[in-house]
Amino acid sequence: MESSGNVLRKLARRFRVGLVAFGVMFLFYLVSFIGSGSGTSFGSGLLGLVILAGAIQAVAWLLGRRRKKGSRRATASRPASRNVAPARPARAFAPSPRNRAPARWIAPGKPVEVHGYLIAGGMLYVGESLSAPTGGVDPALIDPTLDVDTRRPDSSKDSL
Repeated sequence: MESSGNVLRKLARRFRVGLVAFGVMFLFYLVSFIGSGSGTSFGSGLLGLVILAGAIQAVAWLLGRRRKKGSRRATASRPASRNVAPARPARAFAPSPRNRAPARWIAPGKPVEVHGYLIAGGMLYVGESLSAPTGGVDPALIDPTLDVDTRRPDSSKDSL
């Protein structure tokens, strides 16, 4: 997170660039308007003004971008100032002291009953233990040893 001082400095820098660009555009407009002698070339003066404004903004953007890249390289090459211990992988669940029953596959279309609820579609696992390939518990596992919250049934199955 940036400090408010850095944000204010950036805003002031952008304001100065914008103010200079506006001043240059205004001078260009005055010169083109006065130099034209008539109002007929007002459109071409305005076109030149728009082109000049775009060029100034492009240069300011490129300069700002170059500064940002340079500051990133400088911070990336600095060595760490403090020692950091390597992170330990967190365990999703504490290991159970008893042996957990392996899950069994319920084939498609086969019904299974868990806590008095009939699950008719199959294509899931029922048991106490099934590891997901990415670690943790597989989302297709229904553990019959866990309690069922009958106060908040999810008939739409949005939170399954």
